[in-house]
Amino acid sequence: MELEFGSDDAGRAVLEHAYALDPTTGWQLSDALRAAGDLDAAADVLRAAAEAGEPRAYLDLADVEHERGDLDASEAAFEAAIAAGVAEQADDDEGAGS
Repeated sequence: MELEFGSDDAGRAVLEHAYALDPTTGWQLSDALRAAGDLDAAADVLRAAAEAGEPRAYLDLADVEHERGDLDASEAAFEAAIAAGVAEQADDDEGAGS
């Protein structure tokens, strides 16, 4: 999701408001948090999004945990993505441009 509000702060504020209303949107807020270098907060909102029923969050959580250097947590998140059936979707998306 790309937001163009004239500033990153405005876009992040919109995403934070959406997240407060619906935690499943945390996978979108995590992009802004990662861009700001806040990997801990990104992991927190991704966990909350996954727990709220957004399985795509597991894939991003696996990436964030890898960036944080927690390979066990990264592997666990990826296994959760596989169990939720979204890991195959990611493979399909990567192959779409080939």
